[in-house]
Amino acid sequence: MKIPLVMRPFRLILTFIAVILIAISSFILGSSLKNAEDSIIDAANIVVPVTATAELRTVSHSAKVQGIVTPGTVVDVPAPLLEGQGPPVITQLFSGIGEDVKSGSILGTVSGRPLIMVNSDVPLYRDLHQGDTGPDVRALQREFESWGYFPGNTGILDEATINAFQRIYRVMKVDPPIDGKTVYIRFQEFFHIAGNTGTITELRPIGESVDKEHPVARIKTSPDVVSARASLSVSDSFPPGTPVVFKLPGTKVESTVLSVSSFVDGDGTKPAGIDVIMALPEGTTLGLGVPVLVGTVAPETTGVAVPVTAIREDDSGLYVLIDDDLTSGTPSRQPPKRVEISVQAQDDGWAVLAPNDKVREGIHVVVSP
Repeated sequence: MKIPLVMRPFRLILTFIAVILIAISSFILGSSLKNAEDSIIDAANIVVPVTATAELRTVSHSAKVQGIVTPGTVVDVPAPLLEGQGPPVITQLFSGIGEDVKSGSILGTVSGRPLIMVNSDVPLYRDLHQGDTGPDVRALQREFESWGYFPGNTGILDEATINAFQRIYRVMKVDPPIDGKTVYIRFQEFFHIAGNTGTITELRPIGESVDKEHPVARIKTSPDVVSARASLSVSDSFPPGTPVVFKLPGTKVESTVLSVSSFVDGDGTKPAGIDVIMALPEGTTLGLGVPVLVGTVAPETTGVAVPVTAIREDDSGLYVLIDDDLTSGTPSRQPPKRVEISVQAQDDGWAVLAPNDKVREGIHVVVSP
């Protein structure tokens, strides 16, 4: 059935109204989404300052360097050279790993021959026969005296010195070396130990052979130390004998500067300056390579402190930004206020300020931005 022509204009009017309504709805929806998006962008652009609270702290004026635990000196004890014999072999041990040795101590015997620790000021460098003279003879006589034998300090390898030498070997139950029918002192049976004492860290077992890779023993003659490179700005603060403090997790340990080097150029990993060696106190258990913050012993300052990161600088000097009402100390909605300051001391990332009535304990200072 055909629709009368008179009804077609009415349909066109309805269609036109529907299109108008859809357009209006789309405009309203688009406007609301745009407003929401703008609000998100505006919120993202808001910068929230990071603040810290000024607090009462005590810091020192000490010079500081970053150190590290380094090993002490360890020396190898080689086997004495034995002519006309095979590879040297450990035949007796009179000491053990972890034991301390000193001048007069006997490590053991190698292929039947003893190894005796000495610390003479002139190390033995030759075999000595009766009648020999020299500073090495006199130094050995002083060593014998320190062990409880008294051959006299003549500088001559006389009969009294030979007799003392024989008594020492008799205690070890080892025959002294003989050249033909004459007793002599074989220098290779004595090992010079620096510092007079040491601790055995390694010891070749009985029955094992000895060579360059496997010495009779390894002896630690100096303890572990803390070493640090002091830059030129603080190098004058660390002369030998200076008391220092090691800052360790949860504690502090006092020590002393043992020695310093001459000037050393920077190498890309360390600045130019001097190398400082400090004693690691007895009983301090720190592994090799452990970092240690070292500071000189210095007077302390107590006062209102702020994080170093809160301190700013421009052409007018140092200042901080206060994010509090300066009178009541309550949070302020006003922009942060500039307050000029002076630093008295700083340590561990905090700076104690000179007295300032505008920066007091509890005030919030802007750290960033």
